[in-house]
Amino acid sequence: GCVSVTSFIIPEGIEKIETYAFSGCEKLKNIVIPSSVVEIRTGAFDGCTDLSTVYFNQTIKPTFGLSCFKKYSGVKTTFYFKNSTVADAFTTSYYNSSYGTKSTDYNW
Repeated sequence: GCVSVTSFIIPEGIEKIETYAFSGCEKLKNIVIPSSVVEIRTGAFDGCTDLSTVYFNQTIKPTFGLSCFKKYSGVKTTFYFKNSTVADAFTTSYYNSSYGTKSTDYNW
C-alpha cells in the first residue's frame, strides 16, 4: 500500500517476494527483480495499476505464485527477461495478457 513509490530495485540477496508484498502500490511504474529471487508469491504485485516495466534478472526460472502480476485495469506492463527459459515459464496464469506483454529482447 505504498501509494507514493514509483520505482523500486529489489536488493540482490532477497530470495522471496512475499504474498501481496507490493499490493496496492498504485503509482509503482518500474521494478527490477534480482537474480537472487527464487520465488514470487501469489498476488505480490496485485493492484499495481501503473506498473509499466518489470525486469527479471534471473537466468533460472523462479517459482511464480498464481496471479503474482495480475491486474484488470491500468497501463500495459512489459515484462523483460534475461533468457527464453524464464520468459517461457512466465505464463498467463501469472499475468493478464490484456494488461501485460512479454518482451523478446533478452539483451536489455
